[in-house]
Amino acid sequence: MAILKSKFPDRKLFSLRYLRKNLSHRNGNIKAVLVLTLAMFAVMGLVILVPVLGSLDAPTGNSLFPPEMQAKKFAPVDAVGDLGGMPVTIPHYFANYVEYEDDPGWGEKRVGPVPKRNHQSKIVSFGFKVRFPDMAGLSSKELEKDFKKSSIDETFWISVSIHANNHFGDGLGLQRIANTALTDGPFSYEKRKSLFYGLDHYEPIGAVKTDRVPFKINFFDQDLFYDRHSDGTVNTFIKCSNVQHDAAPCNLEFTLAPNLKISTEIAFRRGLLPKWTEMKKSVSLLLLGFRYEPDKELKPPSPNTK
Repeated sequence: MAILKSKFPDRKLFSLRYLRKNLSHRNGNIKAVLVLTLAMFAVMGLVILVPVLGSLDAPTGNSLFPPEMQAKKFAPVDAVGDLGGMPVTIPHYFANYVEYEDDPGWGEKRVGPVPKRNHQSKIVSFGFKVRFPDMAGLSSKELEKDFKKSSIDETFWISVSIHANNHFGDGLGLQRIANTALTDGPFSYEKRKSLFYGLDHYEPIGAVKTDRVPFKINFFDQDLFYDRHSDGTVNTFIKCSNVQHDAAPCNLEFTLAPNLKISTEIAFRRGLLPKWTEMKKSVSLLLLGFRYEPDKELKPPSPNTK
């Protein structure tokens, strides 16, 4: 089996048990150990709670975001613009947090009125939740109820994040992220001999399997999966947490290049990993379905409200 070594000389640097033992034995500073432990748990809590709390937002609920950001998330009208070279009209329930190239940055105030948007306005990012595999968005009260009642360990709702135009950069972001994932963490990786649903599968070496529980697992304890072109460049990159829980998170990244300057990230639970090809295709078709054709009224797929 191929083994790829980490650039980090000693993964013990990332072990809470190691830090606690050595700080207390060498310095006798119990207070420092307690502060370090509490800080690490606080960070882990934020990582878990922020997405959960963010999902509590609803058009009729209390927002966790400033008014301007809230207005962007639940805009009542469809969004129009240029998405990576494709003119689009995005249904409002898919157009969450739409950002254009001339929008102010996070925390900045807009100077002057908001420009009137058209199909030449450059969209750089937006996101949405969609139910796989029927690809229904949060377009009705019934679908909102279905989303809210879905348990995290059985849900078919996935989150999609889009970056385009100047946020797409030089188009090599996916290659850099995928290639450095094998060497920039505390673990070295071993490639499995057999493919996993068509993917090259890499496992971390030396991960403590008994620590693969919430609030204890090493943040970097993840399996990595690759789908490559014939020339070796990455077509699809997936990383999944090894926490032993049905809601273990995965992230799938791909682009619509070279035809469109669009990069896509899909967040989903690990139980859906065997369906990665269908998920990727469905999200791609959904995005392409936003294309604006002047001679024909856009008619996105009717969501199943059952």
